Amino acid sequence: MLENFNVWSLLFQIINLLIIFWILKKIMFKPVMSMLQQREDFVETSLSEAASTKQEAEEILAQYRRMMESADQKSANILAEANKKAENLLKEKSVDADKKYEQMIAEAKVQIQKEKEKALADIRDEIADLAIHAAGKLIGRVLTTSDHERIVKECVEEVSHLN
Repeated sequence: MLENFNVWSLLFQIINLLIIFWILKKIMFKPVMSMLQQREDFVETSLSEAASTKQEAEEILAQYRRMMESADQKSANILAEANKKAENLLKEKSVDADKKYEQMIAEAKVQIQKEKEKALADIRDEIADLAIHAAGKLIGRVLTTSDHERIVKECVEEVSHLN
């Protein structure tokens, strides 16, 4: 086997291999490396954009959450204020109703007093007329106007003392 071994043939094969390697390096290695570099740059840019987009999304989410908390707080404040106004209105209406009730009671008492005084006056007049009529029958004569007035005054005074 060593007999067929040719050093020059081996040397030419090594030189051919180196020439092919050099040609492939010049023709293929740079474009392939360039393509790989472009792909790496594209991936890095995509990752950077994705990170940037994620950061923006997180900021928007945080802003949205702040807005929701603010809206919740505002709605709670509005409800508290509405409840407070309702309580104040209820108190005012209650006070107004109490005042109207007391006023109605006072007016009713005044009206009752007037009716009582009127009834007493009517009773006095009726008693006076009955007394005059009875006195006229007892005396058996017709009384004059001055007699009527005098008897009425006396009866009214007696009835007044009875109260």
